[in-house]
Amino acid sequence: MTTNHFAELAGSEMTLLEHIEYFSNEGYFVEIFTNHYSEFMVSQVAEVTQNKFFITSDANHDFFINNYDIIWIQHQLIPNKILDQLSEVKSVKPKFIFIHMSSFVHLEFPWLYNIENRISDLSLVISDEVFNILQNYKISTNIQYYRNPTNKRWLHYSNEERKKSTINNLRSISSIEIKVLVVSNHIPEEVLSAVDILRQNNFVVDIIGRGFKEIRVTPEIISEYDIVFTIGKTVQYSILLDRVVYCYDHFGGPGFLNKNNFDKAKFHNFSGRGFGKKQADEIVNDFLNFVYDDSYHFDEEIKNEFIIDYKLGDLLKNLKQSKKTYIENKFTSFVRYIRKLLNIPYISKLDALKAKNLLEMYRSCYRTYEHYKNLYESLKQK
Repeated sequence: MTTNHFAELAGSEMTLLEHIEYFSNEGYFVEIFTNHYSEFMVSQVAEVTQNKFFITSDANHDFFINNYDIIWIQHQLIPNKILDQLSEVKSVKPKFIFIHMSSFVHLEFPWLYNIENRISDLSLVISDEVFNILQNYKISTNIQYYRNPTNKRWLHYSNEERKKSTINNLRSISSIEIKVLVVSNHIPEEVLSAVDILRQNNFVVDIIGRGFKEIRVTPEIISEYDIVFTIGKTVQYSILLDRVVYCYDHFGGPGFLNKNNFDKAKFHNFSGRGFGKKQADEIVNDFLNFVYDDSYHFDEEIKNEFIIDYKLGDLLKNLKQSKKTYIENKFTSFVRYIRKLLNIPYISKLDALKAKNLLEMYRSCYRTYEHYKNLYESLKQK
């Protein structure tokens, strides 16, 4: 499994960590290649794999392509040895899975020109918004929607009694102390102002995220709250636990998530885009005037979209049953067939060299950025 960075409890890191947990539970031994990692995230991996894993930031580590059943690629990051081997062989053992998790972070786009088309067995997009952006890059592989799912264990915390208690609280929002959890690594000023006012109006509000309580969000934590104020993956978490979601952050958002705005919010991966910003008093009024009904909870069909075990399990099963050259685009399928027939490697040696150079340039820039960011933080503390 590859990812550019693996240093904190943030979006792409959580995606990787939860999939490491899934693969480990399925009996896979997981190896991780990243440009930058922290000992804290290594400890998280150790916990979910019972210390059965390997991690390195050495781009020249001696990876051997046919040691793997699956190669999972985030941020287009491919180790040098794997690129070399792709330029030398006509067929390989592993299934290549590329995942695209953002519609605006360029690192999520196919910046290694045409390599994804040549080697990907499955390209995953977490929203319609990402899918539309990907079309600009002429990706013709087997593209599947993959709605940023999490581990099956979250379903075990969907407790009917707790749900009923929360519903009763929300129906009496003017007279009962409501517990609100804000989860954000980039909390905007209008939300901080709204939190101060809500605390003066019979709401208990806690904050998890960068600059506040920096811990991993778990089912045990979310299940203690009535409303979760957040965006992104934590929205899926909250839906799975039947929490009411207030979807809003630095991009804006719809506010309380319900069946009327759900499809539009899902289109943008629950990021808050597509709805506009709010003032602090508007946010407060949303809470003070909230009237509960069943439209704020979602059924099993929607919940199942957010479970790795269901979604990825089916996709992997289909890959195992298909030939290496299976692809939805007929022209690309034909090109792969001819390549194999003529004993032509997946990529040329020149493509491999260009990709290695581009990845090294990015790696150097990213590590320089991390160095000066850490230096700035340490000077700021002094």
